Amino acid sequence: MRTGHDLDRLGQVTSTTNEPLWLSSITPTGEDLTASTAAVAPVSLPPVSFTWTKTALQNLALNQPPGSSGFDVIGRDRISLVTTMTGGQIGVTYANPGGGCVSGTLPKPDANQLMCYPVLFGAQTQASAPYWFNKYAVSSVTQSDVTGGAPAITTSYTYGHAAWHYDDDAITKPSYRTWDQFRGFASVTTKSGTAPDPVTKATDFYFQGMDGDHLSDGTTESAALTSIAGNGTTQVTDKNQWAGTLFEHIVYDGDGGPVVRDAVTTPWSSPNPTADLAQTGLPDLKAWLTGIAQTQTFTTTAADGTREADMFYGHDSIGRVVSTSAVPDVSDPAEDTCTSTSYDAATSAITTLPSEVLVVLRRRLRLRHPRRGRQPSRDGYRDHHLHRRPGPDDRDLPVSLHPRASGPAQEGNCHQIGRDWLGLHLLRL
Repeated sequence: MRTGHDLDRLGQVTSTTNEPLWLSSITPTGEDLTASTAAVAPVSLPPVSFTWTKTALQNLALNQPPGSSGFDVIGRDRISLVTTMTGGQIGVTYANPGGGCVSGTLPKPDANQLMCYPVLFGAQTQASAPYWFNKYAVSSVTQSDVTGGAPAITTSYTYGHAAWHYDDDAITKPSYRTWDQFRGFASVTTKSGTAPDPVTKATDFYFQGMDGDHLSDGTTESAALTSIAGNGTTQVTDKNQWAGTLFEHIVYDGDGGPVVRDAVTTPWSSPNPTADLAQTGLPDLKAWLTGIAQTQTFTTTAADGTREADMFYGHDSIGRVVSTSAVPDVSDPAEDTCTSTSYDAATSAITTLPSEVLVVLRRRLRLRHPRRGRQPSRDGYRDHHLHRRPGPDDRDLPVSLHPRASGPAQEGNCHQIGRDWLGLHLLRL
């Protein structure tokens, strides 16, 4: 199988030497390379073709630095239509940057939340005014069945404010550093469907990693996210290493309906960075292990109440999940479970291979023999013999498990207090 492609010139500038190229189609082609007789004619599938916008979207915002040579708007086309191999069509529209990006009234670069951003290049350095370039985001995607007559499906997107971080890239020259590092949108609301048919709606909130960002006065920014669920009880610092991570996901009962489910995710990162690169005039560039520390899911019940279910995750020094506390209903501690995972130290090349997994139910305070009733779900191995499970003749020692204190679940409710004679973890809930 090989793939061919066609490139077209857009004809947007007068000089053909600077004319941008456009990928107009991709054609998959299959050939039988094992045939011993005469060559078999290649078989080509229908192409995937791309259509560009009829009106070029200008990349340069309306302001120009004083005394500049006066670039044009640097108009460029974007994909407006994709025709698939089966004849279906996917239409794309884009949101106008709007606001000061269009009027020319722009904010300070270190306080910018618009859909345009400053750029320094050429003779424009930190000692002069920057150029501002527009950022385009997709506003809707429409899938159309042009052959079978199925109704079109439109998905639309609306965005919260953008974030622009100071350029901390290690290879950028200091004189060209500015707030041009895109950190995504604070929120994205997605609607799918077209009235009078049902329209689904969901809103996602994201970390942008803006806490500690360099400011023009030499100080740093303080930023945090606060959940909508739980009356704002969850507040998390918007750390740099969590940029782009989902914080809260809200599902509604259709467009204009009440909240059905609200899930809040608190991320985890290692206590210390795994790498640290010093930079002149900027905070160090650091790398971290990241994961999930806690999830809280709030579900609306038929009685107009809310049920909260929590999950807590404990990590070891290399970021593996070693303990999980599951709280299906915070109002009923009897449903709590703990899961402990140990990893095979003998296979250092594969660090995620479990050697032992133990699940303990909150309602059972003794480890029981399998023949005497239900016991905690357990997969255990001794001496790294992964083929050998504890058999029915293996007897567990009776062990008391300390119940967690009354009240809401907290991180650390599930932790090890020892091992039984088979080497299995004993947990305290």
